[in-house]
Amino acid sequence: MNAEGKELWRKTFPGGLWSEYYQNGLATHLYYQDGLATHLWFGDLDGDGHSEVLFLYHPAADPKSHSTTLICYSDSGKERWRWTPGRVLPELDSFPSIYITMGFGVLQGTPNQPRRIVVMSRHEYYYPTQIAVVDADGKTLSEYWHSGHLFHFNLASLDGREEIIASGISNGYHEATLLVLDPDRVSGASTETSRPDVQIHGMGAPHERFRLFFPRSDLNKDLYLYNEGLGAVVSPGRIQIDVKECWLTVANGCTIIYGFDENFKLLSASAEDTFLDAHKQFYSKSKIDHPFSTQEEAEFQKVQCLVGCTTPYVPVAIP
Repeated sequence: MNAEGKELWRKTFPGGLWSEYYQNGLATHLYYQDGLATHLWFGDLDGDGHSEVLFLYHPAADPKSHSTTLICYSDSGKERWRWTPGRVLPELDSFPSIYITMGFGVLQGTPNQPRRIVVMSRHEYYYPTQIAVVDADGKTLSEYWHSGHLFHFNLASLDGREEIIASGISNGYHEATLLVLDPDRVSGASTETSRPDVQIHGMGAPHERFRLFFPRSDLNKDLYLYNEGLGAVVSPGRIQIDVKECWLTVANGCTIIYGFDENFKLLSASAEDTFLDAHKQFYSKSKIDHPFSTQEEAEFQKVQCLVGCTTPYVPVAIP
């Protein structure tokens, strides 16, 4: 519609829209981000003075058999192009190449660099995640592959420039992970020396700016295979990420909250009340009953830094 509410154009989809992919209130869901805002964008994509619409489409009919499609419409409603995530990987020859886009963002343009789209998509049935950079014409410019599902994605300014921040799970390390990528150096595949069986081949060397892993709590180790990095929140001088340590113990999970400066020096690491309650409830019924201790809390400060630090763990600046 225009500013007066007059309809300009509309699109209908014979295959329907998969409600689970679009609906709000999915913060507790393992796979999908919240709401329509992560699936729709309006703006001048190619600098011609006209607005485009980017829309992530996922059909309702047999949804687990279809990849998400990123569609670009002109301001008159004409479909300009479609882009489909993923590719056939030799490591996944027994699985169909179905990819679900978790989110996308549009990078700010410069006089020397037109706007580009960053799209993050996970494999529906197995471990890979693709982060792709796409141009205004729907052409893939570069891609990075990660062994493990990344569920949360955003673009944020760190040290005065836009960066890609993604978080989720590392299959190679069985831990929650956070990645920072330079949009101009998106390439390669995550190095998986600890588990060569999940290494993605043929993509070249990775170019992560930071690659962090978050220690698992005793509660998580006793109940699950992984913990999970939730979405990062970036504010001036601070980056916060919540790490989910349990799912089924309490309705909304339970988390450890980490705070970093823009160089990923650890400023804080503390357990939320949801974690403390879940810990107490679980171990009070266990043969190995024990209260949550300061020693356990101190373990949360051991955030492994595989890329981007001069030491094996991030530096700590907690009083």
